Amino acid sequence: MAFALALVGTTSVAALTTEVADLSTAEALEILKSEPAEHGQTIEAAGDVVVSAPLSAEDYNSTSAKDLARASSARRAAALAALVNSMTKTTGPVRWPFIGPVKLSDGFGPRGGGTHNGQDFLPGEGAPVVATAAGVVVESEDGGGSAGVTILIRHEIDGAAVYSRYMHMQYGSRQAEVGATVSPGQMLGLVGNTGYSTGPHLHFEIRLGGPNGQAVDPMVWLHAHMS
Repeated sequence: MAFALALVGTTSVAALTTEVADLSTAEALEILKSEPAEHGQTIEAAGDVVVSAPLSAEDYNSTSAKDLARASSARRAAALAALVNSMTKTTGPVRWPFIGPVKLSDGFGPRGGGTHNGQDFLPGEGAPVVATAAGVVVESEDGGGSAGVTILIRHEIDGAAVYSRYMHMQYGSRQAEVGATVSPGQMLGLVGNTGYSTGPHLHFEIRLGGPNGQAVDPMVWLHAHMS
């Protein structure tokens, strides 16, 4: 898999570029598990992968905490790109929530003194959102408060209850009401900008055990169940 690392400013990053160019899926997962998400990070995966991260013109030969944090941000963006290209399946019991690769924005982890409990996707306004697995719709709202237009699905996966939540969709786009049974890949709605949202995107969550159960990194969970 080929990667192109887009860097801001004039940096000495030859070693870093080599490192991320050869990431295996296992190595990408370890990076996601060990390094926190960086607010504002964006990656795009489609054929060759373009990775953008909030970097500076400072020399990466420096070992300052600031530089190391920025290097970590680039590594995490590259790890996400590796997983996107390995997980855009449109068949099987657990699937990617879109048809094909899309841009990613804020990931799971600390953000602004709190916690971002999902993964943000940037496929563009009006892109179809699909169910990641078979299940029963337990919430379907046009209001949804901060979540905007939302659908929550209960799945039985490996004998356990798993919930997937799809937020900020367009008004009038919901395709499933409470009690409906959905299939993997079934259309749920369209990407929008409803609720507390600063631009069109899908906020996607995976929770274990209940609608407000333990939130887990959707990218890590998807990889584990799509392999």
